Amino acid sequence: MKLYNLSSESNNHLQERRDYIESLLASESEEHHTAAEKLTLLNLLFKKRPFNNDPTFLIESMGVLLGDALCQVLNLNWVMVEDGDIFSPAVAYSNSTIVSFPIDVIIKRVNQHEDIDIFYLFICIAETMSKMLKSGEYSDI
Repeated sequence: MKLYNLSSESNNHLQERRDYIESLLASESEEHHTAAEKLTLLNLLFKKRPFNNDPTFLIESMGVLLGDALCQVLNLNWVMVEDGDIFSPAVAYSNSTIVSFPIDVIIKRVNQHEDIDIFYLFICIAETMSKMLKSGEYSDI
C-alpha cells in the first residue's frame, strides 16, 4: 500500500461531490461547516434514503462528507491510496499508514441496505483510528 497526496484532479473529484451536497441544500439558509452539522445532514439523508436510479454520485458525495467530518475532528488529510492497480481516496493521519476509506464505508452500507446510525459509525471509525495511532502499530511514510 502506498499513499500519495491528492492530485488536483482527485481534489476536484472530491470538491464536485461537496458541491453536489451543497446544491441539494441550496434552498436552506444553513451551511454545514462543522463536523456535527455534516453528520446531522448525513443522518437526515440516510433517513430519507433518496437513492434512486443511479445514486452513485450521491453516495460518493455522502462518503466525502463523512471523510470531511473525520478530517475536522481527528486532524486527518485526504490522500490517495494505491493498492495494486487500484487507487482510492482515503483519510489518513499525516505521515502514517493509518487510513480510513469513508466513501467505501458509505457505499458498502447503502448497497447492503443497512440502517445506518451515522453518529455511531463516525464514533467507531474515530475510535479505531485513534487507538491505532496511540498503539504505535503503524508505519510512518
